[in-house]
Amino acid sequence: KGIAFGGRSGIGKTTLSRLCRDAGATLLNDDRCALYFRDGVPWVCPTPWHGEEPEINNQHAPLAAMLHLDQGPSNQLTPLDEVSALSSLLATGIAPFYRKDGLENVLDSMEQVLAHVPSYRFSFAPTPAAAELLQGQV
Repeated sequence: KGIAFGGRSGIGKTTLSRLCRDAGATLLNDDRCALYFRDGVPWVCPTPWHGEEPEINNQHAPLAAMLHLDQGPSNQLTPLDEVSALSSLLATGIAPFYRKDGLENVLDSMEQVLAHVPSYRFSFAPTPAAAELLQGQV
């Protein structure tokens, strides 16, 4: 299963990616992944554009959850409704805002993804316990 992290620059995508990798997960990309549908199921895969972590694994996985990241003193996983999740995705995802049809296609795709997989706000402290919580609950 795949878990996609979203968040602004500096929020901790690379940190959380490393923590999850150290806990045994396969890291696809620490910064930019792509989502697509195969047989009606959303999948996640890496892109060539990484953040601080140069490791990229060209593997694809069915998307199990979307995490919208926040930093915090402790680890807390809070379910998001579709409107909040879409708002967060639009704020941090890549979309062709310069083309009306491109933006409409991206919005349709985002809505389809959010209808298929749960989204969470994940406030976390940069410790191994963050990855352990995800392994147990997502």
